Amino acid sequence: MVCFRVGKSYQDKSMKVAAIIFSRMGSSRLPGKALRHIAGEPLIKRVINRVSKAKNFSTVVVATSNSKTDDRLVKYIQSLNIDVFRGAAHDVLNRAVSCASYLGVEKFVRINGDSPFIDPELLEKGIELGADPNLDLISNVFPRTYPVGTSVEIIKTDSLKKILGLTVDSCDKEHVTRFFYKNPQKFKILNFESDRPDLRKVRLAVDTEEDLERLNWLFKEFGELINFEMAAEKSLLWSSTE
Repeated sequence: MVCFRVGKSYQDKSMKVAAIIFSRMGSSRLPGKALRHIAGEPLIKRVINRVSKAKNFSTVVVATSNSKTDDRLVKYIQSLNIDVFRGAAHDVLNRAVSCASYLGVEKFVRINGDSPFIDPELLEKGIELGADPNLDLISNVFPRTYPVGTSVEIIKTDSLKKILGLTVDSCDKEHVTRFFYKNPQKFKILNFESDRPDLRKVRLAVDTEEDLERLNWLFKEFGELINFEMAAEKSLLWSSTE
């Protein structure tokens, strides 16, 4: 099910990169987290705002499921004038391929909807590195040297289509890029690394109530302009404030 705005054209964008944010309400560890508030704003809005600051995206789309539990999320996202794509709830790989194919883009950035500190400059760096059409995947998590919640993965749509026909593994279908990392010899993967690998284990993603409380504290304590490096450093102080 597609919920794009009427009259909007996605033609002639095959050489551009789309930002696809994956989000749904059915989190097992933190139900409804997409619309949970962090310092007064829903989590998904914070992610959209950060992603929208990056340059060179042909469009920004939220890809959610066709489950009724996501109807409220869809309504909220559309109120922000952001397009929505609806697909399989648990086969996220299929949802990703379907969304990118509908958009007609050659590549797209996969962004987790639980990452309010996703960094526009990191996204732009990934796009620049991904200018080579022969690359299947540009990543900053292979190996991970950036904090959890700042992942950048720029995926070649045709490569992901091939994976869709190569795997029946439910884990591959739930985790979009897992097949790439399991089979690096089959793909051209470029990884870029941080100069602060000591922060790689810091969590800046929202997956639990504790994550929500910590990130809420970061925004309230240090302001809206806090970047991911400062957030990661200050996050280490969280335990001492409890």
